[in-house]
Amino acid sequence: MNDTEIWKSDTDWILKQLGAEITQRRIRRVSFMHEGKVLVAEVGGPNPFNELPVRAIYEDAQRGVFFLCGGTITIAPKDSVVEEY
Repeated sequence: MNDTEIWKSDTDWILKQLGAEITQRRIRRVSFMHEGKVLVAEVGGPNPFNELPVRAIYEDAQRGVFFLCGGTITIAPKDSVVEEY
């Protein structure tokens, strides 16, 4: 699958499973506070919650949070510092 096909497949699944409105932002990295620690999730790097590789990061416009996707979906808070491609 190419990047466009992955994006479409992921966003369709997220919409169906979570009812999320995914924005068109192409996010490379998010940084945020969790339990007093600064955590960073970057595409291609480990998810700070479970160490699985992050395949993509999506923004949910409805909830204002970020989904860290790859193996599982975890959520980064809306006040994350975001770096786009």
